[in-house]
Amino acid sequence: MPSTTLANGHAASRIHDLQYYAWEAVRIDNVARRLIGQGLGEAVLAKSRARFDEEAPYVRELRNSLTHAEDRIPPDDYHYFDSVVRLHDDGTVTYMLDPRYQTHDTLLELSKDAREVLGSFEAGSAS
Repeated sequence: MPSTTLANGHAASRIHDLQYYAWEAVRIDNVARRLIGQGLGEAVLAKSRARFDEEAPYVRELRNSLTHAEDRIPPDDYHYFDSVVRLHDDGTVTYMLDPRYQTHDTLLELSKDAREVLGSFEAGSAS
């Protein structure tokens, strides 16, 4: 995972880092969803997923806008700083992804929990 300081301040690299971060965050969440769907680690992973969804409720929407051209929000709607925000005409701001703080810690926790569930399954101790 990228550190909390992305791209050493270079704008193009920072945009790429944030886009990649969104892609990877959804990939980790998808692994957790699949494990739950297979009946593995549901108690632990459902809790971790709920925390991540609370911290980054728009990360899937952001990732989908980058990877699904037919459903893409016009690029001018997103603005990249140390986070990705969507500026609305009424002056409000929606934080689509801000990996600098709790979101990053919560994603690391979800990733750790998914690895532990996979590890216990591989070891033959998953129920």
